[in-house]
Amino acid sequence: EIATLGATFNAMADNLTQSRLQIERQFRELMAINQIGEAVSGTLSLSEVLDHALDATLLGLDVESSGIFLLDEERAEVVLARHRGLHPEAFQERSSFKIGEGFTGLSALSGEIVATTDLPNDPRYLRKQVIEAGFIALAVIPLKAAGTVIGTLEVATRASRDLTEGDLSLWTTIGATIGMAVANAHLFEAQRLAAAQLAEKVEELQRMQARLIEAERLQAMGQMA
Repeated sequence: EIATLGATFNAMADNLTQSRLQIERQFRELMAINQIGEAVSGTLSLSEVLDHALDATLLGLDVESSGIFLLDEERAEVVLARHRGLHPEAFQERSSFKIGEGFTGLSALSGEIVATTDLPNDPRYLRKQVIEAGFIALAVIPLKAAGTVIGTLEVATRASRDLTEGDLSLWTTIGATIGMAVANAHLFEAQRLAAAQLAEKVEELQRMQARLIEAERLQAMGQMA
């Protein structure tokens, strides 16, 4: 009877421990989403959105390296826009990928997360310098806006880690959050460019009008003379 009670107590203790760990993990995930959401919603500048997103990703996801690639539709490529956690030389080996090429291109093509926990032995990864830097686990997360892929977020760590359904769900949410922020920044910059071009056209029309008025004035003076 004592043994049974002891086993029951141990089972209850294990369940409580598992529940506590699950709650702690969920709390960290919510904090990560909140941190990234706040970071990217505070500005409409594309460069600042990218910088804030990467800084918040490193902190919130507990990874050592992160990078954002943006889609270039004309070239059918995803091109590195910003990165954190590695020397620039590690990215000079490859800073762009054709759609469907490598981890980044595959994620951009499928719109799904592409991940590995054995980076050195995964033939899909095409940057040797990142592997030489000791990274083992990597995931590429599509950045989506209105259901359309506009880029990817790459996160990597030197520590081996298992990928869970919770990880995939969290990363999907983060990809959508950053994707919308990037899309809004693109829209804002396009509107700012259009406004600047409109202002230039207005100034040009004003200059033409001034020249026309001056020509008419001179013509009138000549007729009077």
